[in-house]
Amino acid sequence: MTSIDDVLAVAEAPGHQATATARILLRQDLVAEHARLDAELQQAIADDARLNRNPVAPGLARQIEELEGRLEGERTEFLFRSIGKRAWADLLAAHPPTKRQVERNKGLDHNPDTFPAAAIAASCVSPEMTLDQVRRLEQALNNSQFDALWARCLEANLGGVALPKSLTVGMIRRANVPSATTAASEASPGASSSGE
Repeated sequence: MTSIDDVLAVAEAPGHQATATARILLRQDLVAEHARLDAELQQAIADDARLNRNPVAPGLARQIEELEGRLEGERTEFLFRSIGKRAWADLLAAHPPTKRQVERNKGLDHNPDTFPAAAIAASCVSPEMTLDQVRRLEQALNNSQFDALWARCLEANLGGVALPKSLTVGMIRRANVPSATTAASEASPGASSSGE
């Protein structure tokens, strides 16, 4: 039988707490460069065919592939760790919704203008950030970027208790199981007729 001390030793170990990672591309200039090159590629494909010239499109395609590799490397990683149920509840209590916010959304349990930044500051362990730094980041990022941070913060703090299952493993298993509607291959009923 496991003792509560054993349970607490595992539950309280920092490496065993729920975590979630957001990878954000801060370099939006590279996204614009990708869009520009992609538009040039589309035009080059049409021009290569129309003008019967030495193809320009393959060179542009290589530039885009190189840029896509660079984009992956330019993403910044943010690691979130659960702050625990009580700390999360205390943080929620410190950021209640305003009366006007509740009038617009009856089930709201927090102030959406202040709580996300506070929760991100409390939960992000790499890079560590102060509340002021998160607010500055919130002003610098676009909605999708900040929402990705917020989603991972929520995942670390509110994530489910179900055991993880790999969707990829499930797809592979289903692909390798014979279908009930597919006829089984039949072996030849007689011996091979080689040499006859």
